[in-house]
Amino acid sequence: MANIQPEFLESLGIHGFRAVQPKPLWTAHLEKAMSLVHRLPNRLAVLKTLFREELKELVWLEAATPEAELFASAAYPEVPGKVFLTLGVFAYVPPNLVSTSLNFYCAFENMVHECLHHRGEKIFRRSLLIAPWMDSKAQIQVSWRETQWGFSHAIQAYYVYLWIFELRKWYVQENLDSTHFESQLRESIDKVAEIILELEVQLAGVMGVQGSQLRQECLLNYK
Repeated sequence: MANIQPEFLESLGIHGFRAVQPKPLWTAHLEKAMSLVHRLPNRLAVLKTLFREELKELVWLEAATPEAELFASAAYPEVPGKVFLTLGVFAYVPPNLVSTSLNFYCAFENMVHECLHHRGEKIFRRSLLIAPWMDSKAQIQVSWRETQWGFSHAIQAYYVYLWIFELRKWYVQENLDSTHFESQLRESIDKVAEIILELEVQLAGVMGVQGSQLRQECLLNYK
């Protein structure tokens, strides 16, 4: 991790963290979490190749200052293939689910989430439907964050949550987890559906007639 300098992290918007060598236990836990990919059904085939095709490097981080705002994981188009993560990856999934103990599903979903961002960036730039809108100045209301995002940021979130919605439905339907967190996850599915609809209505509104094809385009089995 010697080549990841604090100044570079700051340029990405990661403030108050430093890159560190992961402890063997961290790596072992993450590998166990990511092995869930082998249990995915064929209807989620688009997710089965994510780690192999989109994940090139993991960058483990730890807080370097008391003021560092904790997070689980992140990915940035400026550094394709890199996923930045902290130990929070085992205990939190966006937008607001927290596990009180180490949770392998949390880590799995977070890794899927970040790799979807990398894949989405490639898909949107070559999509005849979406590419013309990627530099749109339109602002999308994000009620659950109490902010606004640009079109490119919002469509990334829309794409990721479409697949996270399917992933969570599969996980709870398979009863792979009997903990309290699983019940939270089950309850969160409706919230994710609300997020998807909120984003879809606004994105499609910006795109006009073409917006009616947005969901279909994002759910295509791109590789």
